[in-house]
Amino acid sequence: MDDEDLLRVSGFVQQQLGVTTSVLKECKERFPDEALEEEIEVDYSNMSDEENQQQIQLIQQQSNEMLESLLETSKTLSKGTETQITLPIYPSSEIVSHFTKNDNNQDTQYKIPVAVFFSNDNLLQVKTFYDKQLANFDKKEIDGGMVVYMENMIENFNFFKHLELYQQSPHVTIYQFSNQQGEQKVSIEIAYNK
Repeated sequence: MDDEDLLRVSGFVQQQLGVTTSVLKECKERFPDEALEEEIEVDYSNMSDEENQQQIQLIQQQSNEMLESLLETSKTLSKGTETQITLPIYPSSEIVSHFTKNDNNQDTQYKIPVAVFFSNDNLLQVKTFYDKQLANFDKKEIDGGMVVYMENMIENFNFFKHLELYQQSPHVTIYQFSNQQGEQKVSIEIAYNK
């Protein structure tokens, strides 16, 4: 994977998993992909539908393995940094990534530190916890099951229209998703002031 491919993949990976370009680069250094550099050209036009399907499944499996590796590396790098977070952390959650830089953060668009956690509990349990813990924050439920708790949220807050404000403001955002194994999890994003 060259640097151009790394940048293209990192946008998707960061958006979906919170894994940054710097973590991807560290993975690349720790796990060089010499085998990928010697790729063999495959002529899919001469394959049967079944062979094409097998190739697609193989590529999906390899991609999933790469994403899992990136996620594990990000978790490893973030472990032990939880004490820096100044907003409540959901008790039965696991840190996935933590970007502690602020001001001109090169890894994210955030101007304040941000951490991402995953929980196996359901969305209602996590929401109930944050309803109590962040009672002084404004709350907005967004179509699709996302809930945003934000300090000093503006009236008529729109996640997409006010993205820059969102990225600069202390907040907790939660939503439910299915991982690669089909397990239901809740993502908890915590952006905070130091």
